Amino acid sequence: MESLADIAGSGGHMAVANTSKQLLYVTLVQHGSPAPGDEEVSLSGWDVRIRFSTRDDRSMELAFLEQGADVTATVSIRNDTDRPVHARALMAMAPSRWEIQDEGPQVKAFAGCRGYRECQDVNDERVHSCFSLPAGDSLTIPVQFHPAYVGRYYLLSVRVEAMYDGAAQASVPGVWTTVTPRKD
Repeated sequence: MESLADIAGSGGHMAVANTSKQLLYVTLVQHGSPAPGDEEVSLSGWDVRIRFSTRDDRSMELAFLEQGADVTATVSIRNDTDRPVHARALMAMAPSRWEIQDEGPQVKAFAGCRGYRECQDVNDERVHSCFSLPAGDSLTIPVQFHPAYVGRYYLLSVRVEAMYDGAAQASVPGVWTTVTPRKD
């Protein structure tokens, strides 16, 4: 008998046998993440842009960062459809060994969002921001990261998706960065 882990990388067929006399309902759900650097831009009705900057709002490149140099990832989202969208979630994840800087309450107002934000949940390794947007409207959501340790890291892709429909989503690929020792 094969486990799903055995066929995940190579594909394959799945068979389910009901050996009882009871009715059996089966649901197969396939979900996964592409390998770092293999993500594709997927926008379908959205314009999603990410700008990386210092705490004092100077644009920065992420190829090399100095250890402890805080990074603000500002995600701008625009609804390019002709209809309002409700119950959307933006997910931004911190690379391993990075910290998310949370300077306020768990529910925050987003700049540029005219009252359509719903909530923001800040965890150890990810930030979920929930919102609704009218057609043509946009919002900006900042997320603060702190690269605490020296090393090479992958800043994961940023995803926007319908909270109750995983097929309705947009994503922007992640980027590699190297954190170098602080120069004191």
